[in-house]
Amino acid sequence: MKALVLALALFQGDDPIQNLRDTDPDVRAAAATIIGRKDMKSAIPHLIELLRMETNAYARSAAKDALERLTGVKGYGEDYKKWKDWWTLEGSKPFPITN
Repeated sequence: MKALVLALALFQGDDPIQNLRDTDPDVRAAAATIIGRKDMKSAIPHLIELLRMETNAYARSAAKDALERLTGVKGYGEDYKKWKDWWTLEGSKPFPITN
């Protein structure tokens, strides 16, 4: 329930990319979910970075789900290195940093 309330709050106006750095893992997870649902492709490198630093399983899963939704790429799971390599070689071409 807390995650749903956070997601609704984030959807209303806060910057979800900035919220990926929040100290609360529920906020980070909600931000990742909102980013995916809002189709914010400019957040892809931020989501990849979240995978590198995140220790909370729920927030990591939300970042992975958002990356898959935004990119259509499946099979990398929560593997930071695979996503980083994909971004370096392929992702930054079809997904520019701006929306």
